[in-house]
Amino acid sequence: MHVMTMPIDPLADLAAVEAKIEAASGARPLAFAYPFGFHCDETEALLRARGYLLALTCENRVDAVAPGEGLLTLGRFNRSANLGREEFFALLGIK
Repeated sequence: MHVMTMPIDPLADLAAVEAKIEAASGARPLAFAYPFGFHCDETEALLRARGYLLALTCENRVDAVAPGEGLLTLGRFNRSANLGREEFFALLGIK
């Protein structure tokens, strides 16, 4: 989500999705995955204001997080549905 190019009201859109998640699960979402990994300072501020604790980008990386650091731009490793768990971990050098 990039606030500056969104054709809709991002706050209203996010609130609507949160309401659906809460209705289905009984819990308010605290984690967010940026669509296609796109994010900016405005989206981080919006998520922080909505009470999110962490958010994932699409950047393939391991994050070293120190106490007190923000968790709204964490990297993640995307895995194709065609790639098994063992193969995926082997590509990362994990046995």
